Amino acid sequence: CGTFFLQRLVGVLSTHYPGSGAACLLQEDILSSLPQLATTEAGSRLVQAMMKDSQPNTLVRVAKWIEENKQGVIVTKPAMFVGLSVFGEIIKRLGEEASWTSLLDRLTRAFLDDDKNSSTKQSLLISAALHPVGHLLAREVVSAVIHLEERTKNAVMRVLASDVDRLCVDKFGAVVLKGLAESVVL
Repeated sequence: CGTFFLQRLVGVLSTHYPGSGAACLLQEDILSSLPQLATTEAGSRLVQAMMKDSQPNTLVRVAKWIEENKQGVIVTKPAMFVGLSVFGEIIKRLGEEASWTSLLDRLTRAFLDDDKNSSTKQSLLISAALHPVGHLLAREVVSAVIHLEERTKNAVMRVLASDVDRLCVDKFGAVVLKGLAESVVL
């Protein structure tokens, strides 16, 4: 109940009073509690509501948190939904200026890092693709491949190609590959 009110308040403040003191204070409180909020269902919804039509610095701060906590994001459902929202908001802003492409590239490259928790040597992208929760974020990452710089796009394709056999036979991995195929065909 409480977070629903806050979600509505965030929406009203960002729509009718953008940049107001109340909007800025509320955003700052949400951002300072991001580690706690992003890992709970109600908190995740609040963070997602805040990012809709938010100031660029807000989106950058949440993207930075995703990048720094990527290991947990791919296995924690509420945080994964925050990650989906971040990718969606960045993609929505790509036409505004080139810095959004750079942020999308940086965030994507973060998921190409080795998964330190995996018994096999694989990237976080592959770990996410094979995970019941993380595959949704992995699908979003690979679907964004058409917006990436060539170097990052090639790196994503190499990572996927190196494990394509495992991805094909896994139901979550297959969903990720389907997302790639759909984005390339469009």
